[in-house]
Amino acid sequence: FILSNSAAGNKRKSDGGYAQGTVKFGDVKLGLSYGESRLKLASGEVATGNTLVRKNKSAVGGVYYSLTKSITLVGEYTDTKAEAQGGNSAKEKTLALGGILFF
Repeated sequence: FILSNSAAGNKRKSDGGYAQGTVKFGDVKLGLSYGESRLKLASGEVATGNTLVRKNKSAVGGVYYSLTKSITLVGEYTDTKAEAQGGNSAKEKTLALGGILFF
């Protein structure tokens, strides 16, 4: 992946995970997912002022309605946060509405 080594060539370790699940009640399906990715600094690196990512995490909740066998209406809410090694962070909350056409 990008920036897997420090400027000195030392490896950065990373870990994380992802889980999702859905449940269906007739024509309505509810879904939840959560994922997180963490990147540690390499030996000798300091966090102060460092803009390199430390953690990305995102949670998604969705409602899916089968209008017909070929058309599904979709509503999803996503809550995402990114944190840098130096303490900076960014957040995003998104609502998406749409449809899926199966053919």
